[in-house]
Amino acid sequence: MPTYCPSSGTITMQDIKDAFPAVNTYALSDYRGITYYYSNGSSGTFPSSNLAMTAFYSTTGTNPLVNTNWIVVGGGGAGGGTDQQQPGPGGGGAGGVGVGSTTILIGTVISVTVGSGGAATNTSQAGNTANGRGGNSTLSFLTNTITAYGGGGGGITSGRRGLDQSGGNGGSGGGSSWGASVGSATSGTGSFSTFYGNAGGGSATGQTRGGGGGGAGAAGTYAGVGGNGHTWSINSVTYAGGGGGGASSSGSGAAGGSGGGGAGANGGGNTGGNATFYGGGGGGAGAAGGDSATFVAYGGNGYQGVVIIAVPTSQYSGTYTGSASISTSGGYTLITFTGSGTYTV
Repeated sequence: MPTYCPSSGTITMQDIKDAFPAVNTYALSDYRGITYYYSNGSSGTFPSSNLAMTAFYSTTGTNPLVNTNWIVVGGGGAGGGTDQQQPGPGGGGAGGVGVGSTTILIGTVISVTVGSGGAATNTSQAGNTANGRGGNSTLSFLTNTITAYGGGGGGITSGRRGLDQSGGNGGSGGGSSWGASVGSATSGTGSFSTFYGNAGGGSATGQTRGGGGGGAGAAGTYAGVGGNGHTWSINSVTYAGGGGGGASSSGSGAAGGSGGGGAGANGGGNTGGNATFYGGGGGGAGAAGGDSATFVAYGGNGYQGVVIIAVPTSQYSGTYTGSASISTSGGYTLITFTGSGTYTV
């Protein structure tokens, strides 16, 4: 925390020396022309001559504003499932990604919530239902909230229910099978941030593999491959890849996108691959395999989201709560949240 000179009354050279450690002398002339700061973050420059002691009231030489970076990733959507031979279901959409930065005053509390991954179940099989979609993740400070939306679930294929369901909408959209609509992307909302998310892929008429789930860096493909995720420049890690589409009763499932997208299952009634990396990967779709009254192939689960705050290591406060881990990358300290928590700048 910065040390400030008194706001009134007598100021000593020791007060000035303590508040301006980079100068660190008792000679008043050595402080001419240097930058000073107030506690609200405003700044100025001392005159180059006729510098009075009273000019130091309420000032410090330490910048109270911290350049704060973040990435906010919603939970990934679940892959679609099936109860028939063909076509294959769609891959789950990745969570939306919000990347941003701004200067924040020392002492400000940043609050974080992390969205869960979507769960594929027999009753919902993802699609547009709530328990197939990933949960939203948020980062909040002062009056600002940055929200990255959870990924949409992959569309199901169901002979017993007589439908090929559309991919679910979300941070990135879920893939669908042919004859149904792809899931659209609404990646997130909030200040000081750029958001990433893409639509799911569909399936051309007669194609038996389901469409890929959208990723934060690219849309899902009609060949079933999940869209690739977004690579954060702070740590060069890729987050939020879409899940791959599932095969029909024969054939191969499609790969998930980079950034944790689960693979679609190969034919024969196999379960889709779970997303493989925290940070909003979409689940892979299950594979078709039969039309019996009891047959069902599940999609894979989406992975939970993540929120990471990055500050210059020289300004890292060390004050946080909740489910966080600490690492470094270049000149930054990264506070990685996999659950709710706070960080005090």
